[in-house]
Order: sequence, then C-alpha cells, then structure tokens
Amino acid sequence: MIYAAVALLLAAVFVPLGFVRLVDADEGIYLLNARMTLDGQMPFFDYHYPQMFLLPYIYAAWMWVTGPSWYGARLLSALFAVGIGLLLFHHVLRTTRSRAAAVLGAVLFASSSLAFANLPLVKTYAFATLALFLAYTVVEIGPPAWRHLAAGVLLGLAIDVRLYLAALVPIFALAAAREVASRRELGRFGLGLALALAPNAFFYLRDPDIFVFNILGHHAVRSPAGLVGDLLQKVEAVLNMAGINAAFGATSFQFALLLLANLTWLAVCLARRQRPTLAVQIGFVVLLAGLVPTPTYGQYFTIFLPFVVLGAVELGVALARELGETSPALRRQLGVMAAVLIAAYVAVAPIDVWWFTKGGTIVPGVYTREGVKNWTIPTINAVGRAVDELAPPGGKPVLSWWSGYFVETRTQVHPHLTNPNTVYLAPHLAPDQIERYKFMTQQEMDRQIRAREAPLVVLGNWLPPPAYAPYRHLIVSSGYVLARKIGDTEIYRVAY
Repeated sequence: MIYAAVALLLAAVFVPLGFVRLVDADEGIYLLNARMTLDGQMPFFDYHYPQMFLLPYIYAAWMWVTGPSWYGARLLSALFAVGIGLLLFHHVLRTTRSRAAAVLGAVLFASSSLAFANLPLVKTYAFATLALFLAYTVVEIGPPAWRHLAAGVLLGLAIDVRLYLAALVPIFALAAAREVASRRELGRFGLGLALALAPNAFFYLRDPDIFVFNILGHHAVRSPAGLVGDLLQKVEAVLNMAGINAAFGATSFQFALLLLANLTWLAVCLARRQRPTLAVQIGFVVLLAGLVPTPTYGQYFTIFLPFVVLGAVELGVALARELGETSPALRRQLGVMAAVLIAAYVAVAPIDVWWFTKGGTIVPGVYTREGVKNWTIPTINAVGRAVDELAPPGGKPVLSWWSGYFVETRTQVHPHLTNPNTVYLAPHLAPDQIERYKFMTQQEMDRQIRAREAPLVVLGNWLPPPAYAPYRHLIVSSGYVLARKIGDTEIYRVAY
C-alpha cells in the first residue's frame, strides 16, 4: 500500500504538470523528430539531430501505441519521472528501513522545481535520469549475479540519450572492480555497456562524418567558445543555480540546500576517512559533466537531482543515528532546524509551478509574460489544425521558424527546418556541408519565400514578435497573404 500511495503522490505532481507546463522551445524539435522516426525516417541522415540516437526511438515506440500527441508524449515523460521517484523511495526504504526517510526522499524529489519543471518535458532528461538512477540502484541493492551486467546496460542506455554521461563509466567500473571477483564483474559491466552502445556503430559506419558532426560538431559551432569553453559562463551558471550571483526562482534555493547538504555529507565521509557513497560520487560527477556543453544551462543539472536528494537523505539518517546519544534538548533543536529547512524547501515549490505554467519569463523560448499564450499545448495544436485546414492538396512542405507545430499535423514542415537552429548555425558551415548535414541558410529560406515554393509560411514561435517585421515584409511582398492568426502566430498562404 505504501508504494501505491507514493506512486499516487508522484503522479499527482508530474502528470498534471506535464499537461499544463509551458512548452520548452527545444521540446517541439525533439517531439517532431520522434514523429519523423515513427514515419520511418532516421536520425542524423534524414534529419539533423544533435544528440545520441536513442530518444527519438523511445518516443516513436510510444507514439506507435498512442499516436502522435503532445499530451501522450508528456504523459510518458511524467511516467518516467514517477518511476524515478519510486526508485528513490524504494532505495531509501531498503537501505535505511525507515519509511519516514523514504517518504522524505520522495517529497524532496517531487517538490524540486528541477524535477517537476524539466522531467515531464519531451527532452533528454526524463529517460536518461531514469536509466542512470536505475543503474545506480541495481549496483547498490540488485542481485549480485547480474547487477553489474545490468548496470552496464542501463548506463549505456543513458549514454545513448545524453553523451556526457559517459563521464560516469569510471565510477561504475570502479564499483564493479571492488567486488571480490573483480575481473569477472568488471567484464560483465563492460559487456553490458558494450551491448547498449553497440547500435551507435551502425550509425557511425553508415557515415562517420555525419554521425560525428551531429553529436559533436553541432555543439562545437553553436557557441563562439567551441565545444567545451567559456569557463566564466559555466561558473556563472553554477552561481546562478545556487542563488549566489542571480537566482532562478525556487530552483536556486532548493539547489543551494541540496548542494550544501551533499558537500557536508562529502566532508563528513572524508573526515571519517570513508569513501563517499556511490550516490554522492555520481551526483558530483554528473554536476561536473553537466558543465561540459557550451553554453551551460540550468536544465542540465536535472539529471543529478535524485542523487543529491539521496545524498541529503543519507546525511540526515546518519546524523539522526549519531544524535541518538546526545541530549534530548540538542536533538529537539536540530530537529526543529531540519524541519524548518524541509518546510521552506517544499513551500517555495509553488513559486516555480506558477513560473513554468503561467509566468513564463524563466522558460526557454517564452521569456516574456506576453509570450506565454504562444507556448501552451492548446495554442500550438490550434496552429497545427489551422495549417492543415489551409494547406492545399499535394502535400508540399511548408516553411516555419519553429517545427513544434507539426507534431500532430498531416502537413509537413520543410525537412531542413525540423530543427530551426540549423538556420542560425548555417553560416558556420561550408556550402557543401549545409546540404549534407540537413541545414538551411536564411538566404535559401528567403529565396523559397520569394519564389513562393511553399504553399504556407508560418511566422511564430522561436522568433519574438518584435522581430517579425522584416520577415513579414518579405512574406507579404513575395505574394503571400495573412490567412490566420492564432495568438501571435501568423499563417500566410500564397495569394492565388
């Protein structure tokens, strides 16, 4: 019954928020990529995809059951988040035999804005976090006969979604090497890891240049600092997350408390000359690995969340046991302090619930209160329906600055605009690379508008409305007329 109650608690947080959370700008790209994969297209070769290969196939498999749907895909992400919370609860309950500690871990996880704001999204975070935390759980409390083999598979699946998680391979390898039969367990871990990573060989061997550019080259050209650079920006990102330099709503306060708890737990372990727990090791490595992409965004720290929540709970349980021999007055004082911090941690969560559902200014792509209306699922679906109504027979692709409108439509966006970043990154590529990597230049987009090659042009998300004017002038002067306006999104069709 306790597991069912915790599952309901977690679902009550993640499922509703998954349905009402404002859409993240990149989310529409990921979801359309999954739709294209469902239709038989292949990442890297049929569309530009700047991550490892697995995520489009996961959501395409789900779409095969539910059909292409924003709400259906958000539900899958929410279920992944519920799974992470249940694993956290189960692990704490198994290792501490304390229901109170296990429930506390689940509550800290579910009330973190890193969790409820990012895990229900159709992005890399939910599945990668679930696979990674499951790999950790298997190592800690899984059956000895196969735990390191399973951990290798699960870590490999996490890497198949988010490449920088490869930084954790040494941590898991060392855990296997500490077993009595170290060579055997290390071999099993390596076998599991190799099995999960093996599909990458197919993509690499098909065309090494295209594969490497998509997962590495894209990130090398998206910032002037290159693939790994701009150390100052990375430091600022951590300081902002901790609320030292600036603040991201409740996220910074909660992040600071969890980080402080884990630094304290790390210091306690080192003072005792004990090896830091595996959760703490993974948490800090994930934190550092999240700083590798340039620029670094606060969302990247989502994956480390269950590990630092677990580290905070481990610290609390250890202190509670040691305080058992102290005076009752001291125990009461420290208990009150802990209760106040926990209450404050949970109490600030509604602030970010509002920001990510109504406020909008801290949501990537939204940024302003005025833009909120354009980034809700109902508005996006309304634009998609309008596109289908206005598109003439013949199935010619349309032009749009953002591809998320086409997740549920029969009308297709131009294949080189499935990721709008390609337009902005194209100037960094040679002419032959632009076509090879499925990019489009702004000049080519302008040419197609002037030639009226597309039956429709959608001027909307990804561009802030104040930036519409020059594009609107080009569209209208090229012979298009405004056919529909939904929110700030304008749909133009050829004037016959």
